[in-house]
Amino acid sequence: MSKADNLRQQAKDLLEQAKKVEQEERKLRVQQGGQWLEKHYGKIKELLPDDLQKQLAKIFASAD
Repeated sequence: MSKADNLRQQAKDLLEQAKKVEQEERKLRVQQGGQWLEKHYGKIKELLPDDLQKQLAKIFASAD
């Protein structure tokens, strides 16, 4: 394998690793966002008008 081929393979491997890291970071951000929402849901719900509270309850009920 030539040096250029070797460098191409290394670059390809690094791109794959970068994609995996991005996916893991995205997954972690989604999990953290969900945890934040669960923690603050009661406070948020109290601040919403009644019609929005009902819509939000329907959304969460359909998600289960």
